[in-house]
Amino acid sequence: MQYSSDKIYLQNYYIKYTKISFKQYESGDLMGKKELAENMKSLRLMKGYTVSYVADFVKRAPNTIINWESGKVSPDIDVVEDLCKLYQVRPEVMLGWTENKDLEAFKKENQQIMLELKELSKQKSDIEARIKYYTALLDQRK
Repeated sequence: MQYSSDKIYLQNYYIKYTKISFKQYESGDLMGKKELAENMKSLRLMKGYTVSYVADFVKRAPNTIINWESGKVSPDIDVVEDLCKLYQVRPEVMLGWTENKDLEAFKKENQQIMLELKELSKQKSDIEARIKYYTALLDQRK
């Protein structure tokens, strides 16, 4: 698919590939909010864009982008299309229907970093506790 601005094509694309009824589409049941939100944030970070830059691109407030990325609300189809253009991905990648190697590698790396930070934080707490213990022990010996 070229990054077309043809909304009808995009709507038909969603309906065809998700095997949903138009009624489900209209009710907003189409997009998995969690997957979309996670992919939106990961793609933004992967590209090195700020929330403000993305907000300017889609002509929305930065707070709106934050709400989309947190999964509180989902953008409409026009915005998903604009985001696909910005991030240079197909809609099925943005919506999490198919994998993108670069995006998946980025997410995996982020998970590794978070695990490492958690471990370092635990080690820091252990070290701080040992410092307090030995400081108290030395104070008793004075």
